[in-house]
Amino acid sequence: MKEILSFHPYPSWGNKNGLKRRLTCLTISGLFGTSTSQNVMHDQTHFKILTQTANGYIGVCSCCYQFNFVYRNILAVFMEEELLNFLDWLNANRYSRDYFVTLYHGRNKVYASPHSNLFLAFNDIELDEIFEMSAEVKLMIEAQKILLQKRIN
Repeated sequence: MKEILSFHPYPSWGNKNGLKRRLTCLTISGLFGTSTSQNVMHDQTHFKILTQTANGYIGVCSCCYQFNFVYRNILAVFMEEELLNFLDWLNANRYSRDYFVTLYHGRNKVYASPHSNLFLAFNDIELDEIFEMSAEVKLMIEAQKILLQKRIN
């Protein structure tokens, strides 16, 4: 069984414009064998970690330019704009009372996902770590765009 998950189009996380997005079929090379599908997470030779902490990382596949947001037991795959929208949405709603719910395990920020039965729960320390990664990735993406523009000119 090579296909692990496949999501169909639904409104983007926190995107007020209602843009559609989807996570592509996620295939792990080596775990279930090599996949020939173009819509997959590629092997590690094409993957570059942009930032990381003890609890997660944000990286990009240099072949298809899909970004992986990995934090603790969460893995989400985004295109660049979707990743930035997701990170901005987390940040914009960090202090909103709508997202404050105290859970038994110490997390108190609960974000509803596009799926009615899936929620992301964080505490303030975890959100601090995610925002540090977010700031680093945004700088790296912007620097890459500047370098690319200079090469074109």
